[in-house]
Amino acid sequence: MKKLYYVIEKEVQDIDDVQECTGYKDVTVYQITDNEPKRITTLTLENFTDSQEEIFDWLSGNGYGDNVSDEYELVRL
Repeated sequence: MKKLYYVIEKEVQDIDDVQECTGYKDVTVYQITDNEPKRITTLTLENFTDSQEEIFDWLSGNGYGDNVSDEYELVRL
């Protein structure tokens, strides 16, 4: 099983010098190639969205195979 790694960053905005969450998150997906991280994609999702499900959907729709959940393990960093 191949491993892909992902990082979640909550989007924030400054309002009168106060940071507030926007309700969205950026999910960046990486694979390790020759011991170096290579960014595959960054998805902007609503905070309540299941990140792993959305990553698998993106992988399926972008040529990574039909059974991506069987072929790839997602590891959150």
